[in-house]
Amino acid sequence: MHDLVEMNMIRWSPPPSNWVKINFDSSVRSKAVAGGFNLKIEAGKPLVATAFNSGVASVPLVETFALRNSLVCAKEKGLSKIEVESDFKLVIDIANGVCDPPWRLLKIFQDFKSLRCNFVSISFKHVLREANFVANALVNIDIGLRIVTSRRSVFLQKHLLSLPSPM
Repeated sequence: MHDLVEMNMIRWSPPPSNWVKINFDSSVRSKAVAGGFNLKIEAGKPLVATAFNSGVASVPLVETFALRNSLVCAKEKGLSKIEVESDFKLVIDIANGVCDPPWRLLKIFQDFKSLRCNFVSISFKHVLREANFVANALVNIDIGLRIVTSRRSVFLQKHLLSLPSPM
């Protein structure tokens, strides 16, 4: 007799009603690092999706900037209940006070502490990469476009960079 094994799918889950979920990530390709984040409302509907190129910065630095930038965006939109997820455990642990930030991230986390006071409720959760897929895909698309444009003519660069940003 075969035992049935229940399999749990690893996937993104929507935030509770009246909350917004932020997922952030970074990606490295050909020595270039990009970061980004997305904000989604309860039904999974995108509110904001953005990515940025940070050149040759370290992954922890870019992940921290992505977190900080996502909170600035949430504050500017007047959001009050935030659920934050990332697959980068170090940044989530620092945000939850589990450990202190390395000195290179200290200034950004000082900004982060003042930003987090702007929300009625905010939580930080480490998730597996599969549950952070949209943020990961977003930064990989952004970094892919930048690498392609850096290897092509000025003509291609001008036209590819004029594409509308993913929102």
